[in-house]
Amino acid sequence: MVEVGPGGQLWVTVTGFGQGSVVSFWNIGNASELASASTDPTGAAATRVLLPSNLTPGAHTLVVTGVDAQGKTVTMQLGIRVTGTQPAVGSAAGLSSWMWTPAALLLLLGGWFWFVIARKRREDEEQEA
Repeated sequence: MVEVGPGGQLWVTVTGFGQGSVVSFWNIGNASELASASTDPTGAAATRVLLPSNLTPGAHTLVVTGVDAQGKTVTMQLGIRVTGTQPAVGSAAGLSSWMWTPAALLLLLGGWFWFVIARKRREDEEQEA
């Protein structure tokens, strides 16, 4: 079972469908389609599934439907557990807090260099005078 927060996202890869089949991803307790993808020549599809932010915590079932090479409907199910916590702000955009650390360090380093250069210029001006 996969765990994800409400409003989180999953990367789902499925196989066993017919070439060019449209594969739909649904939450069994939700009446709306969460995602869809077309299969490649091998009958596989991969897509990002964004879960609704209003999903209640607990067990849910992701249902995947499509058509196999013989034209028969194929249904697959994946158990997911929605946790009680939402994903961190910016996590869907890839801006987790650890990514800000290098930016802050570069900013501090730039400030330090500016300070050193300004001090060196002042010392040079004092020596010329």
